[in-house]
Amino acid sequence: MRRLIRIISTLLALVLLMTVLPVTVNAAKDEYENTHINTGDQRVDIVSIAKTQIGYMEGDNNDTKYGTWYGLPNQPWCAMFVSWCARQAQVPLDILRNCAIAAPDPGYFDIPFYDGEEYTPKQGDLFFTKTFSHVGLVDYADGEYFYTVEGNTNDSGSSMGIGVFTLRRVTKDYYFGVPDYNYASQNHTCQKDIPLGYAKEHPHAAQYRCSVCADIFEDTDDCRKSEDCIECSAPDKPKLLVYNDSFLSEDAVTFEWEEDKTATYYDFVLYSMNHQGEWEEYEYYSTAQSGFTWRLSDGRYRGVLKAYNSRIHNAEYPQGVYSESEPVEFSLNKVTYEISYDANLGELAPDTQIKHQGLGCVLSREEPQREGYIFLGWSEKMDAKVPEYSMGDLCLKDASVVLYAVWRDENLKGVLGDANEDEVVNIKDVTEIQKHLAGILEISQWELVLADTDQNGEVNIKDATAIQKHLAEIPTGFPIGEYI
Repeated sequence: MRRLIRIISTLLALVLLMTVLPVTVNAAKDEYENTHINTGDQRVDIVSIAKTQIGYMEGDNNDTKYGTWYGLPNQPWCAMFVSWCARQAQVPLDILRNCAIAAPDPGYFDIPFYDGEEYTPKQGDLFFTKTFSHVGLVDYADGEYFYTVEGNTNDSGSSMGIGVFTLRRVTKDYYFGVPDYNYASQNHTCQKDIPLGYAKEHPHAAQYRCSVCADIFEDTDDCRKSEDCIECSAPDKPKLLVYNDSFLSEDAVTFEWEEDKTATYYDFVLYSMNHQGEWEEYEYYSTAQSGFTWRLSDGRYRGVLKAYNSRIHNAEYPQGVYSESEPVEFSLNKVTYEISYDANLGELAPDTQIKHQGLGCVLSREEPQREGYIFLGWSEKMDAKVPEYSMGDLCLKDASVVLYAVWRDENLKGVLGDANEDEVVNIKDVTEIQKHLAGILEISQWELVLADTDQNGEVNIKDATAIQKHLAEIPTGFPIGEYI
């Protein structure tokens, strides 16, 4: 009898295993198709499409169909999941553009943001963590909670998860991005916009997505003739920026450049001058991202940066087509200059700094004081009204200079919404506020006063949104653009 029970138990286990295995295999084979038929209501369609993906699980090393579709496989994919759903719903790119990361800057999703403390989300809105580390779609709101469909998460709501889930979140803890759905006219002629992919048998046959209706169409012309073809073009000539941040260390040298969308990776070579006056390789570094810091000994150096596009290569360019920066030469403790500070009728001027030849110098982040005045920045002219430098800026001049504090009488008026004090309210002010809120930019007390569009004593995402509405000529009820 016991033997019979063991046999039955074994058979039941095998049956259970056979029913479980196909589910895992199917998920691995990526059988989550979009089965939704678009209704034309973009808010409904984008969420309905997202729901067809619930249960999708990533493979090893962030391997997903959304990253492959976007062209950035094996990367965090919450924003790419939202972009994929938008394109499947035929949401035009001028309403909700493709984006690979969750970010507040207008250069990304390019939609207005609202704080959940005062905003009730609607179906089709995008939600963002207040650190902008994660993004997903809103299904509906219910009291203090809202319900989501989101990628790259898990049961606990992680921003670095394993699949597509539906979750409940607390509304007041999030920001919400609100696309202007159904804005674009459907009567148009398809225009080339973003190249999506290339046929294997003809690497220059491009697929494009229309910027209005988001439909895909083919073009067999040589895509080298297309202005935005990132597959076949050499990257633009990179401009290498080299500077010393003495607040980190006197011998710390940072190398940065503006990343090119065409470049797949960068090679950086640093040469040093030997006792015979000849350049020899000192250090080599290969990376896909800008920005790294090395501690260097005293000496003379030359840095060269190559930007590679490895998507296209041949016998002449086995590693891919590339462009090369101008060499940047600098010395460390061989030739030096002084940057000194004058508080200009104020007090607490920063200490003098040493600048090395060829190296940018990060200016002091210490703020001088003057009773009854607001510090605006530094200038080489004693009587300047507009500063040439802000705290923490780079000084690139190979010369000893005196920087004078630039002051503004605290009783003088400014333009409401002019967060960067250039006396014009534009998209730069929105970016200034968003960078400040993200903790990547410090702005002065006077700039905070001007950025506070609703004049409630606090600068938040609502102020950036108010400026965006003002620029779009949507009434805000605030005197943005006027002197206060």
